[in-house]
Amino acid sequence: MTSECVRVLFVFPYDTTYRHVGGGFSASAVYANLTFSTLAAGTPDGMDVDYTYIDEGVEDPGDRYREDWDVVGISLTASNSRRAYRVARHFRERGIPVVLGGAHATFMPDEVAPHADVVVRGAGDLIWGDLLREFASAGALVPGVRDGGRIRQPEGRFPDRDIIAGKAYMKYPTMMTSRGCRNGCSFCTTSAMWRDSGPRDIDDVMAEVRMLTAAQGEVIFLDSNLIMDRAFALELLRRLEPLKLRWGGLVTSHFMFDEELLAAAERSGCLGVLIGFESVNQMSLDGCRKGFNTAERYVEGVANLHRHRIGALATMVVGFDCDDLGTFDRTLEFVREARLDTIHYTVLTPFPGTPLYDELDREGRILTTDWSRYDTIHAVFQPKLMSPEDLEEGYRRVWLETYSLGGIAARLRGASFNRAFRVGANLSLGRHARDLVRCYANRDDLVLGGVR
Repeated sequence: MTSECVRVLFVFPYDTTYRHVGGGFSASAVYANLTFSTLAAGTPDGMDVDYTYIDEGVEDPGDRYREDWDVVGISLTASNSRRAYRVARHFRERGIPVVLGGAHATFMPDEVAPHADVVVRGAGDLIWGDLLREFASAGALVPGVRDGGRIRQPEGRFPDRDIIAGKAYMKYPTMMTSRGCRNGCSFCTTSAMWRDSGPRDIDDVMAEVRMLTAAQGEVIFLDSNLIMDRAFALELLRRLEPLKLRWGGLVTSHFMFDEELLAAAERSGCLGVLIGFESVNQMSLDGCRKGFNTAERYVEGVANLHRHRIGALATMVVGFDCDDLGTFDRTLEFVREARLDTIHYTVLTPFPGTPLYDELDREGRILTTDWSRYDTIHAVFQPKLMSPEDLEEGYRRVWLETYSLGGIAARLRGASFNRAFRVGANLSLGRHARDLVRCYANRDDLVLGGVR
């Protein structure tokens, strides 16, 4: 093995909605992406590797793409894949080997393969060290598709967050206690990609929590469902309590009706939880395999959260087969009645690799396979009870009405806890709402790093 330093460039390409200037999230609404910091943590002991990470969603690469790199790694989603292929071509034409991974590479390896030297499916961090050793030994990578599997994060290996330091991300550090989700919602890429890998060892998790929060005392858990293993969740909350942290995470609607979990979360410093409410129509929830949500109890559940001083951060999806033109008003009425703290709306999107895509494809309702439009703001399939144009127009309207100053004031009226956090989050998402509308006029044609 050579003792020379291996220069690695990691790239997360932008898509239409993932830019903090001229459309997409403001920097204050973007979580730190752990994909590449997790890869970097898999560097073999004793190997000298110099990592550089470019996140095109929040920064311009400048001249970095013109530099000489030994290996380039790029993470693909459906919506950024077209841009990713252009970036990959730029480096491969210069003789630099390119590794493509991520959800789109996992689900569509045959499409991705012509654009890469190596395609990685599944957990890339589990085989990244092998790829580095291969390059260090031979000065090249053997072309092909590699499978990293779907197992949990190795114990004692924390993401190397040095490579994301200084990026324009939300100030809260992020981590995960588990990968995957056992719920199997038809539109979800996470459950399709990871399945249920189970939680990490609790001592390992707490070691990472203490490392992250020593200076700041805040953390966001990015698990798809922090309470997937209830016994683990209760033990985690019990151990968090004496640390006096402020934290947030993703949970399912079960959390709102579990008094023991709610009380433990309040004691442990929970600021708010993100819950996939998705729809106020029970038939839509049943149809997307999310029947464990009970729409008629949503308002009660949000009240339970607020009683425990926990913010209710919701995701809502429009475009289900039961949705008609009245869906948008019914959704806005629910949002106001429940007094949700924040709401993130998406257009139902059939990502390749999910059961939803397979279903709509069989029915001949997929309108385009231009993956750049699979950004959750465009209608890429034929809805049953409205036109694609009506779906997009209604989507824009719920965002703008929810985050108008009047809409924000009505939902937060009388808020007595975490007021600064809740108001700040709404003002940030108000900017996001306006940016999303502008995104309809923008395409992924920016020139970044000299690559169009």
